[in-house]
Amino acid sequence: MRLIPAFNILFLMVILSSPVHSKTATKTPPSTEQTWLNILKNSPIKQQIINLKTRQGTATALYLPQSSGQPQGGLIILHGRAQHPDWHILIEPLRTGFPKFGWATLSLQMPLHASTASSKDYIKSIDLSIARIDAAIAFMHSRKIQNIVIAGYEFGANTAAAYLLKRPKSRVQALISISLLNYAKPEPLNANRAMSLLKQPILDVYAMNDRNIILHAVKQRKPLIKQHRNLNTQSRDPKNARYRQLEIEGADHSYSGYEQYLIKRLRSWLRVFAPGKSITHAN
Repeated sequence: MRLIPAFNILFLMVILSSPVHSKTATKTPPSTEQTWLNILKNSPIKQQIINLKTRQGTATALYLPQSSGQPQGGLIILHGRAQHPDWHILIEPLRTGFPKFGWATLSLQMPLHASTASSKDYIKSIDLSIARIDAAIAFMHSRKIQNIVIAGYEFGANTAAAYLLKRPKSRVQALISISLLNYAKPEPLNANRAMSLLKQPILDVYAMNDRNIILHAVKQRKPLIKQHRNLNTQSRDPKNARYRQLEIEGADHSYSGYEQYLIKRLRSWLRVFAPGKSITHAN
């Protein structure tokens, strides 16, 4: 059983104990991200901290260069609600696991919300999220990394879909959506609609024993598999569809115990839809 790092526990305590008032519900709790950053600065991974300059201030991320000697590209990782860039559930395994296979990872701190935040609060944070993802992509480009993929977990996947819809000309090669949270309304949070409009290859991952709301949304997206415009023009094989769903058999929402298997499956898909390109100075 994986032990949860102390700063994960402290961070979660801060999230749960942050006071919420009606006048501040639409804002990120002012001390939450800074509290996490302070804890991170005193942790063993402090050397991995990257401060990104955005149009709306600064954002924190954790960067790991590829370590295989055969660079494949860059993976930008977006965590879920009330989480952080080194969250012990799935985020940390992804960001530390991919570098050994040639993928530099940049795990980005997303805007945080109070536990009582409404959908309107999340909509208001979309512009802030977009600014941070813009900065993350710019950072990857500064490292001469052009083959960029976004992987989002939970609401991070929702945010990634919203970003790509807002930035149709971005140079993001592909999207990996993991346990996507979908909202039918309001429209800006309707990730199912975004998925139907995106042009990038999409791998839509879910756990066999995922949350019911996630599994329901997965069923709603099934028709995308058969849409002719989403098929790879070089093959009619469903395995080569530009939109593909992937069930991780036996896993639950945390993917605990299945992290390495998941990475293996993601790498197989990336070899088809975001193959490694010639990259220099990727470290």
